Amino acid sequence: MFESKLKPQEIYKILIAHMSRNGCKENFLGDLKLSEEAFANSLLDDVFPTLYYEMHLQGKPRTDFHATIRGDSIRNCKKFPANLGGGGYEKVFEWYKTTAGHKLIFSYDISEGRTDSHTAHMFFELPFPHIKEYFKVMGSEESAEYLKEFETHVPKGWYHTYYGLFKGRPDSPVRIDYFVNEEQQKIYAEDISIFGDHLKNLGFNAVNEEFLQRCSEIAKLPFQMELQFNVLGVNKIDSTIGISSTLVSSNAFGEQTAAQIRKLFDEGGAGYNLMKKVENWGLSDNRWQYIKAVSQSLTVHIKLTDIFKIALA
Repeated sequence: MFESKLKPQEIYKILIAHMSRNGCKENFLGDLKLSEEAFANSLLDDVFPTLYYEMHLQGKPRTDFHATIRGDSIRNCKKFPANLGGGGYEKVFEWYKTTAGHKLIFSYDISEGRTDSHTAHMFFELPFPHIKEYFKVMGSEESAEYLKEFETHVPKGWYHTYYGLFKGRPDSPVRIDYFVNEEQQKIYAEDISIFGDHLKNLGFNAVNEEFLQRCSEIAKLPFQMELQFNVLGVNKIDSTIGISSTLVSSNAFGEQTAAQIRKLFDEGGAGYNLMKKVENWGLSDNRWQYIKAVSQSLTVHIKLTDIFKIALA
C-alpha cells in the first residue's frame, strides 16, 4: 500500500505496462482487456490494493490475480460500491465492519473471462465464532463445521494462513491454505511416507508412489512447502491438492530479494533445477525460463508461490 496523487486505475495501467516488458505479456500475461475491469471491482477508496498474480505455465498465456483490501478501508466505508468484488458481497462487508480482521481478499479468474470474484476470503485472524459468522454471511453456515473438523486432523507442523468459501467454483469448496514449518519439512524430506500418512489421515487418498516421489523431491528443496485443500464436506476433500514451493518467506527459510531470486534461476541453481523437474514431469512447458527476465523488470520483492503450484491427483 502506498499513497500517490494518481488514481488507482492510473497506477494500474502503469503497473501493467511495466509487467508486460521482457516477454512477460507474450509468455505469461496474455490478453489483459478484462484485467482493468476486475481491478476496478476491487476498489473501495483511493488506496491501492495489494495485488498477487498467478501466471500459468501451460496452455495459452493467461493470468489470474488476488486483490487485498485493508480492513480499515472497509470499516470506514459508509456506502459500499455496488460492483465491489463483482457484486453480491454486501452482507459480508456489513458483517466485516464489526470484526477484528485486518484484510479481505478478492480472487479473480480473469483467465476464464470472469471479472467478478469467486470468493472473498481472509487470513486466519479471527476467533472461530467469527469464522462461523463469515461462512453464514457467505451463504454456507455448515462450511464452518467442515473447516473445524478438518482442522482436528491437521499435523502440528502445519500452520494455516487463509480460508474462504469459493462459492464461484464448482461444488463451492472451502479452500484452506497451509505452510509446512522447517522441522516438519525436514521430516518429510527424510521419510516422505510420513507425509503420505498425514494426507490419508486428512481424508486425501489419491496417494501413490509417483505422487510421493515428486513430493519427496519438493520437500528436499531449500524452499518452504505450501499446501492447499478444497474441503467439500465433513471428512470429504477434493482429490486434487495444491503443492507449492515458496521462494520468498519471512520465516526460518529466509527472505530473498528479486536479485537473489534471479540467481536461483542460473543454470544449476535451486530454482532452475526445480523447474527442470516440473517441465520433465509434464506440468510446465519451457516458458518458465523467462522468469529470470521477468524478475529483472520488477523492483519489488517477489513471492513466486503459485508460479510453482503443482496440482497432483
